[in-house]
Order: sequence, then C-alpha cells, then structure tokens
Amino acid sequence: VQPVLDRACVGCHRPGSGNAKAERLDLSAARSYESLLAYADNDLQQLAFERDRSLVGQCAARQSKLTALLQSPAGHEGVRLDRDAWARLATWMDLYAQRQGHYSAEQEATLHALRREFGEMFENSQK
Repeated sequence: VQPVLDRACVGCHRPGSGNAKAERLDLSAARSYESLLAYADNDLQQLAFERDRSLVGQCAARQSKLTALLQSPAGHEGVRLDRDAWARLATWMDLYAQRQGHYSAEQEATLHALRREFGEMFENSQK
C-alpha cells in the first residue's frame, strides 16, 4: 500500500511537512506500517490480529476507523482515493495487515479478480 500512501498521504503525513498535527501520523515508507497499526488507539492492529479466522461482514477494512475517516462525507482534507487505491488499502487491511508479503503472479491475479467481483459489496457497505 505504500504507493497509495505516497500519492495521497505522505505530502502531509511526514516529518517536515509543515503540518504539525499531520506529522504525528508519519506515513513515510520508514514508519507507515507502525503508524497505521497504531492509528486510532491501535484500531487496525486489533481488527487485523484479534481473531484466528475471518468472519463474514466483520473484516478489518469494513470496521476500521481509518476507512470511516477516509470515506466520511466530508472526506479527509480533500483526499479522495480512486477505486484501485481503495482496493489496495482494503485488501491490505483484510489480509491481516502484512508488513512484507509476497504473492505469486497467480495469487495476485486471483486477489484482483476477487476484488473486482466482490468490490461492489464493500463499496455499498460503506454508504
């Protein structure tokens, strides 16, 4: 997800950005993993690691405070993620927030196909 963060978030959420509040959530490549897991009182960490299995309708992306912030009607500081960015961010959260994962080309294609097929369900659940 770092390319998504680099495009949409790091301009403000990095040391030296000039925005003291935003700098506290450092989303630069060196700190993004820890920052995202710690965001909103460890919300994502609890959602991603609290169970030993996934439960229908209770995936991390659907329940996270980060998703709620970014999809709120007011948005977050004018940031609007496109479909691909949402797919990457939601998939990362729903696959238990891996720090460094590697998928074969076949696994990656399967994940993209699943997100295309079922992506509308996720989008509709946020409205």
